Amino acid sequence: MTVPYLNLARKWRSRNFDEIVGQEISVRILKNSLYLDQLFPVYLFSGQRGCGKTTTARVFAAAINCQKLPDFQKDPKNSMLPCLSCQSCKAMASGSHPDFIEMDAASHTGVENVRTIVDAASLLPVMGRKKIYLIDEAHMLSKAAFNAFLKILEEPPVSVLFILATTDVQKIIDTVRSRCFQLFFTAIDAQTLTAHLQKVCEAEGIEYQLSALTTIVHETEGSARDALTLLEQVRFAYRAVNHDAVSALLGRMSEELLLTLFTALVERDVAGALGVLNAIRAGHYDPMRVWNTVQEVVRAALMEKCGIKIAGPLSEHEQFSVLVKKSSYEQLCGLFATVHAYEMSLQKSTAQASLIDVMILEMVQGKSQVQGSRVLDVQHKQGMESVQAVAMRQEKQLQEKQPVEVVKDVLMQQTQRHVDERWATFMQQVEQFSDPLLISIFKQATFISYSPETKEVMIGFAQASPFLTDWLMELKSVWTQHLENIFGADVVLQWKVIEGAAQSVKTNDGKSVQVQQGFQQKSAVKPSGVVRQQEIKKNFDVSDKEQWAVANALLETFGGTLTEVHMEVQDEQ
Repeated sequence: MTVPYLNLARKWRSRNFDEIVGQEISVRILKNSLYLDQLFPVYLFSGQRGCGKTTTARVFAAAINCQKLPDFQKDPKNSMLPCLSCQSCKAMASGSHPDFIEMDAASHTGVENVRTIVDAASLLPVMGRKKIYLIDEAHMLSKAAFNAFLKILEEPPVSVLFILATTDVQKIIDTVRSRCFQLFFTAIDAQTLTAHLQKVCEAEGIEYQLSALTTIVHETEGSARDALTLLEQVRFAYRAVNHDAVSALLGRMSEELLLTLFTALVERDVAGALGVLNAIRAGHYDPMRVWNTVQEVVRAALMEKCGIKIAGPLSEHEQFSVLVKKSSYEQLCGLFATVHAYEMSLQKSTAQASLIDVMILEMVQGKSQVQGSRVLDVQHKQGMESVQAVAMRQEKQLQEKQPVEVVKDVLMQQTQRHVDERWATFMQQVEQFSDPLLISIFKQATFISYSPETKEVMIGFAQASPFLTDWLMELKSVWTQHLENIFGADVVLQWKVIEGAAQSVKTNDGKSVQVQQGFQQKSAVKPSGVVRQQEIKKNFDVSDKEQWAVANALLETFGGTLTEVHMEVQDEQ
């Protein structure tokens, strides 16, 4: 009878605590609880995919019912747990243990499945000390199923132990989590997982290259199962597991092509960069993988320039270290800034390949090189820097022709115009607020000044009203962020009452007139000729508070009277 083939992930699944990879803290907790014979009724194993939750749960269940457990409790250093040789351990290995019940919650989400477990939990174990239920992917259970579990999880029978395993612990309801002893399974350390893959390759007779294993570990993000699966894919596709084989399987650039690209970036060789871009197009590489690989290389180069050696696509290549020494720190910072400046654009673009071409050409030309090892946020400071540049240029011109006082006036006008534009931008954003009253309050305000030294924006109101200021303070969280985005961080909004506050507006013929803030604007310039408008006013009776509730509320807040105004148009001709 032929033995069925087992893939590497199943063949190298841990069978005892000593074989579990990269989860030292969780293993230590479970072994100490077995040594002290102090078991919690419900355990919750949480962590990312492929890091050993279900395997550890099976090992823990086998150890609880292992017949050699008393020997381990007497001499833990010289005893292996589980022993793998007793009747209980053999039954666990063959998947026929009567006291170990494993349920996949992804396919058994209903409350009926949970009620079946609750009913069966009252039965005594057949072979071992405890009847153990392992519920994998427990977050897939429905809310009704969780609620049916609550009572037995809080007070289970003495002979029963529950283990819940999940990759999304946030979906486990709080009432269940509070009844569990939770263990966190972290992503396996890169060095530990690489050593494990080396061990597997040597035992299986697989020819490998260390940099290829490092790439596999980096690609699988600390998941042992994913790493073994990817290793097996490369093994079946190529004779040896080397870096080029892994890169080809993943659709990544080869070491030779990547080294050519990095050389072109460091030496600013446009022709060499264009050759690499043609090879990328010919190889049909995924643009986002190209971006990710380039940023990994630049990051590794920047770290190496700082004296820190990290794993990367070219980190083991001698020529890479030579190029890092040849480049400057400022140049590498510029390359790094350029790469990340394109991240959001690539994610949103429908022409990613072309955008990669633009990014690499910009990098090779060195347009984003930063000075003094600082990456400046140009977009954030562009407005203020442009105003300062204009002011400095005008100051230089005026110093040759006019007195210093005139120069100061021009600078103040430039700065004031820039601040007025900022306030106008802020008012445009105010129009988008969902609170009509808040919009009305800001429209009543008159911009007075902005002080860069104290970072104060001063506005004025035509009349004092505690309601206005109280409402502004209550909704401070709504408008503060918009104000800071325009005037800068730590800006403070101050307000005061302006006696006879006036506002400058423009009439139809382009002339400016002053109107009183908070009052209706009247026509200050009569149009050229044809009609004459006359206002007819009369007081409006709102004494019936039930019928005119809103109007009375406004009068109590703002004071004054309500007047009905009719405009009568008369032809003068």
